[in-house]
Amino acid sequence: MTQFADASDDLLATEPSCWTLQPGHAWHGFGDLGQDGYCMLDPVKVTLTTPGVDAGGRLAATGIPARVVLAYLDSQRVEVEKTGDYTLLLFSIGTTRGKWGTLLDGLLAFKRAYDTAQTVSEAIPDLT
Repeated sequence: MTQFADASDDLLATEPSCWTLQPGHAWHGFGDLGQDGYCMLDPVKVTLTTPGVDAGGRLAATGIPARVVLAYLDSQRVEVEKTGDYTLLLFSIGTTRGKWGTLLDGLLAFKRAYDTAQTVSEAIPDLT
C-alpha cells in the first residue's frame, strides 16, 4: 500500500479509493462509518482542526478557538467557508498552488503571532 504523501498525482487523480474513508480507522474521527466505500473525501476541500480538540472530539485543557483563527485568516484574505468550535472548512483551496501558498502564509503568520505572544488587538486589530 502506498502512503498518501508518496502517491503519484496520476494515482490520486484516477483512483477513487485514495479518497475513501475506511470504517474503523481512527485518523478521520468519524468512528464507525457502517459500510466500506460509504464516505469519500473531497480533494479540493480542506478541514483544519485547531489545537484544543483531537480527531476523536475530545477536548484538551487549552486550545485556540477556530473563530480566532478565522478572524486572522480573514485579515490575510483567506476565505473560510464554515467554522466550528475547533474546525475550519475551506472550499476549493486545494485547486492551485497559489491558494495553498496563501493559506500556508496565513497559517504561518498566525503561528508567528502566537509564538511571540501578540495580543489579539495586535494580531487582529479589526476583531477588537
